[in-house]
Amino acid sequence: MRTTLSVAGRTRSFTVVGEADGPDNRALVLVFHGSKQDGDAHRRFTGRALDPLTADGGAVVAYLDGHRGNWNDARSESSFPARREDVDDVAFARAVIESVVRTHRVDPGAVVGVGYSNGGQMVFRLLHEAPELLAGAVVVAATMPDRDGFLGRFSDTAERAVPLVLVGGTADRIVPFEGGRMAWWARAMFKVGGVTLSAPATA
Repeated sequence: MRTTLSVAGRTRSFTVVGEADGPDNRALVLVFHGSKQDGDAHRRFTGRALDPLTADGGAVVAYLDGHRGNWNDARSESSFPARREDVDDVAFARAVIESVVRTHRVDPGAVVGVGYSNGGQMVFRLLHEAPELLAGAVVVAATMPDRDGFLGRFSDTAERAVPLVLVGGTADRIVPFEGGRMAWWARAMFKVGGVTLSAPATA
């Protein structure tokens, strides 16, 4: 089910997978796509791997659409449109949760954020700025910006623990496992900047 919302003066969209008349208090999985994608493209890119979570009313999955293919994520030095226009993606995530709670009766205390690459950076931002929104998170192919390059409030500690799964690879040509700056061609292609922590330091 494709849905649109007005958030901070912008029309935003997302796709919900799962029956509206399923069991009450299901978990909600928020999926944040990578750069130059939207929710539907990411769903195809992953072979609909998360769709089985909705079987037998187990969960509801929402694939969110970034602004012009990107999220205004945790990296302050990026220059894609979502960053330049300071799109409020934290408010968008909050609005999607509120909407799906109404339409599908999910449990607002059982929301898991799943992010790939740029979407993983968006999950990092949520964990720091709005940790109350997430009961858990999965970040794939992203390492956290260092403190100087972190957009918004950088939290050293959390009021409550949020379980987190980090998936990274030493052979990743775009996101360096050891941290630092991306290769020049990746910075140019994806319009990203700044220094990231290593995967172990991110953990």
